[in-house]
Amino acid sequence: MMQIRHDRVIGYHDFCHSQKHKIFLSRQLSGTSIRSKAYQGYLSQGARKRLTKACQIMACITPERNLPHPTESCFFKFRLAFVTLTFPIQLNADQEKTVTSNLLKPLLQTFSRRFGVKNYVWRAELTDKSRLHFHIIIDQPVHWQHLRNSWNRLLRLNGYLNSYAKEHGHYNANSTDIRKIHSLKKALKYTSKYISKSKNSQRPLLCKIWDSSVFLKAANWSCLEVGQASWYAILKDLTGLEDGVLLAERFFVVANRYLKAVPSLKAFLFKEIREWVEKMQVQCGWLDKRFTSAVENIVQSDPDPVIERVSRYELGQLALLFPI
Repeated sequence: MMQIRHDRVIGYHDFCHSQKHKIFLSRQLSGTSIRSKAYQGYLSQGARKRLTKACQIMACITPERNLPHPTESCFFKFRLAFVTLTFPIQLNADQEKTVTSNLLKPLLQTFSRRFGVKNYVWRAELTDKSRLHFHIIIDQPVHWQHLRNSWNRLLRLNGYLNSYAKEHGHYNANSTDIRKIHSLKKALKYTSKYISKSKNSQRPLLCKIWDSSVFLKAANWSCLEVGQASWYAILKDLTGLEDGVLLAERFFVVANRYLKAVPSLKAFLFKEIREWVEKMQVQCGWLDKRFTSAVENIVQSDPDPVIERVSRYELGQLALLFPI
């Protein structure tokens, strides 16, 4: 099998084990207990992998767009928005247990109904002062004032702004922050820095730690079946290479920017992608206009320009949106 990711190509042997058997083997190899609690208040290693995968897939399948500015007569580049939600008070145990259902879930419904958000990933964290806050990545722009009004309305309905209003005389707390991301590299950087960072908090969280939209939960990297002849030809070309290549007995990893150095792998990818495009044209008769130029290059170009586009993630977006 060969897996196409946003920055690398991974080849491996697929033994067709069941998911339960794979979990059993991974736990035996890592030395962890086979029977463990379902929720312990921390982000486990497996949950962190799933969270990182959801963030990376979301960043790759969401294209950069030029959108009209809401207050000025111009356009701005947009891919994703990074949202931070905070609380003006220290939550007690009962409040922390119900915060996702009473506040976060209604806000995500508002994002979907009012602003057209389709995909999202969120994570709960504690600050150094043990205060809960949320990080969310969404695929549609939201004006900062609308975001603050929506979040403060939910805080007020649940009584979290009462002490703030007594002290300041109003309910317009500075409880939100939103930043737009238009670069794919910056989007991947944000996900690794904030969403999927490995540092655990000083105490276990009582609420759900992370979640994502239904599509991202089921999404997976595109995988291709590799024949025996192609597999051994690729391994032969990989032997002796050092830069951007990791080679072992039953798997290999090649960074996208080094694909040119592996002729057999380059030819295999070009053949599979070309067949995939032709198949999509026969089945659907059309493809999204955002990828028209990429499709034309696949069908008409030589392998080298196509592989260059793979390293710039454009074919990765195509493969994720329309798996072979």
